Amino acid sequence: ITFILLCGDPPFGGCGGPESLAEVRQSILSGRFEFEPDEVWDEVGEDAKDFVCTLLEVNPRQRPTAKDAMNLPWLKECARR
Repeated sequence: ITFILLCGDPPFGGCGGPESLAEVRQSILSGRFEFEPDEVWDEVGEDAKDFVCTLLEVNPRQRPTAKDAMNLPWLKECARR
């Protein structure tokens, strides 16, 4: 959801884009996504991108819990505002 809120599109495609359902599924399973288009993501800070990457970790053992995610730098900074 954070990815969508930051750029307006889902991280793995598939919402009316050129990707087939099989390609979207493979991207999800492999955790393959890109911060595109540049004109949107150039405006997003590195802490926000790190937050997204951390939450989109494929391996659930390496992915943070909700409690852990609350302590990631970008979210902590947002909470201070």
